[in-house]
Amino acid sequence: SSKKWRHILCVLFLFRYFIYLIIRYMVTKKLLQVAGMHCKSCEIMVRDAIEEIDGCHVESISSKTGKLSIMCSKDIPEESIQDAIHQAGYALHNE
Repeated sequence: SSKKWRHILCVLFLFRYFIYLIIRYMVTKKLLQVAGMHCKSCEIMVRDAIEEIDGCHVESISSKTGKLSIMCSKDIPEESIQDAIHQAGYALHNE
């Protein structure tokens, strides 16, 4: 009946909100400025280097602007990200 469906929808909404809170507190978004990227191949090299770090995912990257947006587990040290970018042959602008 209608009451049963309202209850189901309420439970689904609470479950969705609970998952949102878990993700929000376990994952952080980082916006970085990478120096030295000139083309699509550069983007691929930086993307591959970042995604080799367990718990990191590249959301977007642009060689034109040098902007890199990544999602990482909160326990990933900043040094790991910097090292991966350096090993790919690039640098962060704020260094």
